[in-house]
Amino acid sequence: MLDRKTSILFFFLAAMLTLGGCSGKEAAEYLSLDQKRIEAGPELDTYSLRVEANCNWTVTVRSTSGQSINWILPTVSAGHGNATIGLRVFKNGLMSARNAEIVVSSSGTDPCVAILNQSGQKTISLQIRVGSFNIRIPSSSDEKTGDGWTDRKARLAQSIKENSFDVFGLQECSSEQQSELPNLTEGIYEYWFFSPYAQNGVGKKAQGIGFKKDQFTLTERNFFWVSDTPFTMTTNDGTYNRGGCCAVLTHKETGVQLFVMNAHGCVNKEPRDTYAHVFVDMEKRFNTKQLPSVFVGDMNARYAEESSATYRDWWKDSYAVLSDSGKVTGPVGTSNGFDMERDMTDPYRRIDYIYYRGTLEPLHYTCNAKKYDGHYPSDHLPIYCDFNVTCSK
Repeated sequence: MLDRKTSILFFFLAAMLTLGGCSGKEAAEYLSLDQKRIEAGPELDTYSLRVEANCNWTVTVRSTSGQSINWILPTVSAGHGNATIGLRVFKNGLMSARNAEIVVSSSGTDPCVAILNQSGQKTISLQIRVGSFNIRIPSSSDEKTGDGWTDRKARLAQSIKENSFDVFGLQECSSEQQSELPNLTEGIYEYWFFSPYAQNGVGKKAQGIGFKKDQFTLTERNFFWVSDTPFTMTTNDGTYNRGGCCAVLTHKETGVQLFVMNAHGCVNKEPRDTYAHVFVDMEKRFNTKQLPSVFVGDMNARYAEESSATYRDWWKDSYAVLSDSGKVTGPVGTSNGFDMERDMTDPYRRIDYIYYRGTLEPLHYTCNAKKYDGHYPSDHLPIYCDFNVTCSK
């Protein structure tokens, strides 16, 4: 038999072994991260997150609203015990900051979350092609020369696609043209039209702004009439109603914003000169963020006229700025009247303009005189200017 002391010692050792076995089997899982917040710069870089754990765990990366994202790539998706997770953070091409959650989870404990904040770019540069095109409202008189809308709609659509405007103003757009243009241009462009012949801005005889819908979103839009009462529909140009429309377009990839104003100027000189200031007033009123600004359209005005001088007091004329440096392609004239023999080198025929102001650098101006099947696509030539747009915080 065992003596008393030996029996007590045996019992004590057996109890310790039993307790030790239970402790190993029932030990609580623990999981922690060495950081709750990571601050990342805007450029491509790699960051690390240390996991302290005694269990299996998985890694999930998501937006703070719970959606999946692709701009953070963890080096591992799962692990066990202590480990370091590398986080490859891709370049943020936007000026705005963005953030995400790195979630490390296990089955036996609450998940651990680290917030990664990535700052945006301080300065962004973007090249944009800005155009203007009076597409000519359908007229029965044009049919005699093969320039009716049915004959030329394919030419016009081809011209728009070949000029590859990123953003452009359109003038003289009938209801039929407004409805057909999206399909004619194969869904490349989204259009917003304003008719000065209706108080709500919707109707026939319109002007508009077109933009590549895979590149831009229309963020704000406004319209007005060139009169002493700019927000009331007005017949202000003989029998015509004249007005303007403007919009803020946001570039999807970079967040760069552009203020765009489009006009179809008065045919009669008196209202054209008298109310030229309205376009400047409206730019000041609606471009509250002082974004890079373009003002395009068929102004029905020559360079030397008073209305043109008013516009140049606020904006710069891209053609005039670039012509001295030889960065101009095509004729100076823009109004052809469907006359194949007309001298388009005549400066008197330049009545379509692309004005600009703010952080825009004009690179090259083009007036495109291309004919299709021996015809112009419209009674005006399409014009465009390539700009470098720079935005800073």
